[in-house]
Amino acid sequence: EYKKNRTTSQVFTAIETILELLIPMMMGVTLNTAVYEKDLNLALKYGLLMVVLSIITMYCGVQASKHAGLTSTGLAA
Repeated sequence: EYKKNRTTSQVFTAIETILELLIPMMMGVTLNTAVYEKDLNLALKYGLLMVVLSIITMYCGVQASKHAGLTSTGLAA
């Protein structure tokens, strides 16, 4: 009965975790390429990409928490 919410929560949690790991990697790429080469346009592009990834990560975290809460409430009843 609550398998859909459980699975949805797990998928959003997995996506959130992957994106949380990509953000520091993007920071390293930014430092190694854009800052080293003093390319402001590339640094801004990487910065904007990190902001977008952060927003998507936040959305996934909220959705994972919502579905986990629905699952736990349903299983407790």
